[in-house]
Amino acid sequence: MASIISINPKKINENRILPPSKIQISHENFIAKTSCDRQISFITLEGENRLREDERKGFCHSRFKADLVIEGLSVADLKLKDKVRLGTAIIEISEVGKECHKTCPAFSEGISCEINQLIFFGRIIAEGDVKIGNKIYFM
Repeated sequence: MASIISINPKKINENRILPPSKIQISHENFIAKTSCDRQISFITLEGENRLREDERKGFCHSRFKADLVIEGLSVADLKLKDKVRLGTAIIEISEVGKECHKTCPAFSEGISCEINQLIFFGRIIAEGDVKIGNKIYFM
């Protein structure tokens, strides 16, 4: 079963040395910069590892930081509008995958790092508390 293994919310972590072990998923803590459909960003553990270990680096390697890192979930199994419970919060999957930047060095060389396929986004349906180790339940 999928679970949360890291919490890295951008707004909360601005002045922290270590990432938190729990957080309240709320509209106040997760303000979407581009669209309310991208309130929370997720990446799989495989994607997070590739951000650190890939030899060929694209924009995602230096610019993308997911709010939550998930282990045990295949992004390919997600569908738009799926609802998941994380702790006591409920999230609706709003975007599966991520479009590559046209000016990304890797993309412009015709290389697909495939990290974009290990990322997904959600919007908050119900606020709640989430902590590392929480299981992810499909509703």
